[in-house]
Amino acid sequence: MGLKVLYPEPDQASQETLTVDIVAVHGLNGDPTDTWTDAKTKAFWLKDFLHHDLKGARIMTFGYNADIAFGNTTASIKDHAMDLLGCLVDEREGDAETQRPIIFIAHSLGGIIVKEALTWAHVEPQYSRIKESTLGIAFFGTPHRGSEKADYGKVLVRVVSGVMVRPKSKLVNALQCNSETLMDLTSKFKFQARPLQIAAFYELKPTGIIGLIVEKYSALLEIEGEDQVPVNANHQDMCKYGSRDNETYQKLVKRLNRMLKAKENASNTTASVQNQIQSRTPHNKYFEVPRDVSSIFTGREDICQGLQERCLPSNPPSAQKTQKRYVLHGLGGSGKTQVCLKFAQDHRESFYGVFFIDASSASRAEQGFSAMAERCQVGKSMDDFKRWLTNLAEDWLLIIDNADDPSLDILPYFPPSCRGTIIITTRNPDCKIHATVGSRDIGAMDREEAISLLLKASGEQETDVSLRRRALPVVETLWLLALAIIHAGALIRQKLYDFEDYCNAYNTRRKELLSFQPVQASLDYKFTVYTTWEVSKESIRAVANRRNATQESRQTATNALELLTFFGFCHFDDIWEEFFKVAWEECSNLSDFPWWRSNIPQILREDRSREWDPFPFRRAMSLLSSYSLIQWSDLRVSLHPLVHSWIRDSLTEKVQLRYWTSSLSTLALMKGPPRQPYSYYRRLMPHIQACLGVRDLKYLLIDDSVVIERAHITDYLLDVYYHCYQHEELLRLSESALEYTRQSLGDGDALIWTFMDYNISAHNWLHQYQETIDKLETRVEDFISSPSPVISPVTVSIMGRLMEAYNNLKHTKKALELGEKLVPLCIDTRGENDLMTCNVMHMLSRSYREIGQLEEAVKLCERAIEVQKTFLSDNDPNLLWFEHELAVTYNQMDLYHEAVDLLRHVVEKRKIALADDHLVTLVSQVELARAYNGLGQPGTGIPLIVNAIRLGEKAGVPDAELQIWRRNLAISQVHEAHRLWERRTKPFQPGVVISLLAEAIELGEKSEVPDEELQNWREAKSSTPESHNRRCRRGWRRLLRV
Repeated sequence: MGLKVLYPEPDQASQETLTVDIVAVHGLNGDPTDTWTDAKTKAFWLKDFLHHDLKGARIMTFGYNADIAFGNTTASIKDHAMDLLGCLVDEREGDAETQRPIIFIAHSLGGIIVKEALTWAHVEPQYSRIKESTLGIAFFGTPHRGSEKADYGKVLVRVVSGVMVRPKSKLVNALQCNSETLMDLTSKFKFQARPLQIAAFYELKPTGIIGLIVEKYSALLEIEGEDQVPVNANHQDMCKYGSRDNETYQKLVKRLNRMLKAKENASNTTASVQNQIQSRTPHNKYFEVPRDVSSIFTGREDICQGLQERCLPSNPPSAQKTQKRYVLHGLGGSGKTQVCLKFAQDHRESFYGVFFIDASSASRAEQGFSAMAERCQVGKSMDDFKRWLTNLAEDWLLIIDNADDPSLDILPYFPPSCRGTIIITTRNPDCKIHATVGSRDIGAMDREEAISLLLKASGEQETDVSLRRRALPVVETLWLLALAIIHAGALIRQKLYDFEDYCNAYNTRRKELLSFQPVQASLDYKFTVYTTWEVSKESIRAVANRRNATQESRQTATNALELLTFFGFCHFDDIWEEFFKVAWEECSNLSDFPWWRSNIPQILREDRSREWDPFPFRRAMSLLSSYSLIQWSDLRVSLHPLVHSWIRDSLTEKVQLRYWTSSLSTLALMKGPPRQPYSYYRRLMPHIQACLGVRDLKYLLIDDSVVIERAHITDYLLDVYYHCYQHEELLRLSESALEYTRQSLGDGDALIWTFMDYNISAHNWLHQYQETIDKLETRVEDFISSPSPVISPVTVSIMGRLMEAYNNLKHTKKALELGEKLVPLCIDTRGENDLMTCNVMHMLSRSYREIGQLEEAVKLCERAIEVQKTFLSDNDPNLLWFEHELAVTYNQMDLYHEAVDLLRHVVEKRKIALADDHLVTLVSQVELARAYNGLGQPGTGIPLIVNAIRLGEKAGVPDAELQIWRRNLAISQVHEAHRLWERRTKPFQPGVVISLLAEAIELGEKSEVPDEELQNWREAKSSTPESHNRRCRRGWRRLLRV
């Protein structure tokens, strides 16, 4: 097949100058025409209309036998890739053609051929022109790596199953065997792809019942600058366009034109810069920098390019109307100074003088300016040197380094002139106000650059793919921070650790590793990773202790230090100002808890005679931000993960315990009043988890002093776990709470009942029903038989959980007995139209449902819902749970239309009130799919269960619950397989039916579907009839029991 030119046609001379070659490569089960042809309009867009929208394009397709390419060894892939390269060389023999840019368009596994070809073009000299000419690639559904749920081999096989009705087993096996080699190809390509412009198109629509063939995670290379484009089509249709108005076609055309425009702009910029450099006679006289750029300086090409475009002298000099000032800001240790030294070294000859001033303090800056004046023999003071620069006719570069102190005004350091270039490095983002030509937060390194830096620092070969793979966990552990990576490389170079050892040691010896100062790196940077931030902290402490500072300044610095320590015990990201407002308001309820109140930050204990004033908090955040110790934007705080670790590591063991207790007390207060929105609990949860990840809850409770206050703090914390459905952690923490408080508080204390309720709710959600019965049965019997049992929300909740356990273990008689005792007791003490009475009625209705008294169950549940609606809004979680349970009963009564209507309402309301991925939302979604099965529409329900499982796995839903959902999915797939076969569509596609049954069997084996039923499914799969005669249908129905 090879390469075929679609436009201009060979027998027609093009009326326009050709400026780019477009090469389209199809995937598996495709060909050079059908892959790109719309089924309805028969439009072959590559030939019919792309040339109208991409002027100057020569458009080609590359055809090959994909079954052979992917069905043997990876050598077959290489053969086809080399064929592509050879065809391109042959087609581009003319002088103009060899220079013409190339853009590839690749669908599905065709992207693997393109990646293989370009990888070989990097190492084979005869193809170097192809490598140099390749401008970009548009990948359509190319699986670059494994998905979040499957390894790469399974992803490749899924592609085969999605595009072929009966895939050959040889092809499937070959892809599985070659998957590791193909994954290595992606790693190599990512390292080589940085100059390329990449557009990754990924599908949003499923392919039939199989679902998404290539998920977004797999379709993305995740390299810097990658353009990620969603496509509202399935895997096969994502590159077929019926007209020029097609939305995806328009997106593609814009990106192809953008690639060409970027090439043109880059060429013009490079030419302009070169002209500036070449047109000025080399004339550097002064090069006053303290040291050379590091020999292992790596990457930062985009930042260096930005400096080159903004900071080089204007040509002619008269064109410069204002002084060029550029601000590089960011965290200490991110590499700001090294970038400046690199720019100064690369462009030394563009400036008559290059001068470097250490502005870490006012005295150092003045000393630096005076020293420069003496070296240039223009005087002895800072003013002398500035005056000389102001009047200098030549171009000069002034680097003002380490201008970190927020109290230091650097404006007086700028010579008053429209001439010259000044680059400022600082941790203080507020210095951006001085920029005239731009600023940049230098931030973390690119992942590939970070790997190269580590390998250079450790003395290893940076292009070795296996070493790059080993180095990746180290740079990710260090969060891509340049200084930390350099120091880790020094340890590896000295053979103190290898790549794997370093990661293991980091978990146990982090403080020692990040306080390490390599001797040979001492001239590059004078601080260790940790001391660079300790200097900033000491500067803030100096303000807090400065007698001549204003009271507001001292208080702001004190607040900043206290809150910075608090942040060290939270999660490092998304600490909301709203948390502090809620805690401040809740603090008014701590009059009976003096110890708790004394353990929270001072800023939360301030004057309560007025409303919350956010400005003291914001002033403290602004101060911390000015040292780049935090990022403060959109009323949220984030910290670099290494700064976050340093905060705790800088504390002694005793001090750390004190601040941990304070932080946990503060986080409990941030829970706020009852019935906060789920979204609020969800934002707070990671911070409580992080704090309890530093020390176990028992360290709060083992102290016998103020046990009641400590128990109340624990109650607040467990309530957040409860509302976030973190059942396994809730179980562990509630057991710890019971262990350490029961003896002090007594078994009948209200807090003990509350901890017990948390504990039992976790058991039930984890399907540990026997544990619930063992813990509660005797306790509840004693409570019911007591002379005057106190009916409270907690006691009702506990008894309801016992009834739930009875029902799930089919002890329905016990559940009914308990419910029938409890309902009259609640009516007598609380009244019939009471929410607690409604809760008990709802529990009893579940018991009636379990024994088959469905009409009685509906009657009780509808009565409870009617009462609840007089008290609660229509999206209240309790009301929605009752409605869900009513719909479950409707399903059991075969009232599927009623169930669907009610469950659709419940799902939508739960998405609003809770979240799309909240556990109970997903439970209702699965129940809705069951209702669709009853209506004979399993195909409508399958995506709902697939989505629930996907979201549930990410959200940490207990495996016992996921198993139930997987079992439901398997059953739905069997129903859909039978429906498709019974429908007798022509042409009949047994491959789709077999694929559905295969997935159902695999799921069923993992989710405890009975062996007899599984065996019937296997027989049905192996005997899927090609015809629809009556005998076959009867046999199939018997096997599937549908």
